[in-house]
Amino acid sequence: MIEAPDGAIIKNIPEGAVEEEIDGQSYVVYNEVYFQPMTQNGDDVYQVVAMEAAG
Repeated sequence: MIEAPDGAIIKNIPEGAVEEEIDGQSYVVYNEVYFQPMTQNGDDVYQVVAMEAAG
């Protein structure tokens, strides 16, 4: 498995990812990596977000 660095922009989320809402912000989570949906140059992309591990 390749770990995505914080802030990396990717175009496709792997199959099996789930949507999760944290503090009113939507994220897509896959393999404990959080991605924030956004638009870049008119394309839907996802940015890797470093999240603090809960508890």
